[in-house]
Amino acid sequence: MIRMQERLLALSPYRRLLVVGLPLILLLPALAVLVHKYDAPLVLGAALLLAAAGLLLIWPEIATLAVILVLYSNGAALAVLNYGVPKFAAAGFTLLLAIPLFNYLIVRREKLRIDWVLRMLLVFLLVLLASSLSAKDPALAADRIAEILLRHGPS
Repeated sequence: MIRMQERLLALSPYRRLLVVGLPLILLLPALAVLVHKYDAPLVLGAALLLAAAGLLLIWPEIATLAVILVLYSNGAALAVLNYGVPKFAAAGFTLLLAIPLFNYLIVRREKLRIDWVLRMLLVFLLVLLASSLSAKDPALAADRIAEILLRHGPS
């Protein structure tokens, strides 16, 4: 994956545009036919999902930027309140951070950096788990712990 990124970045800007833009231009007529034949939002959503997946394969760090955008704009809370998205799905968008983490740890073989903030989050998790043992409503305590893990887990 790194070699593909290095090769793409080593190309001149015109060749890079040709390598990335030409397949997109060739796929536009196919997309137009699919939109005409099938339901437009479904096809456009699938095309957007495929484009996002391709972008994540070429540039995994874009997942970090996407998570920051959703956190800063409070998009997950707006999706839950206004569009009926389930809470676990809205909180699960932070799992996108697993993509650059996988890239750094597995592909690039870099070491995991454990700093003071991560240690404090782990201590907070231990305190939550210890306090949930004596909770009156264990299901509510487990729900809150799962929400904290989904919100702060991969970061």
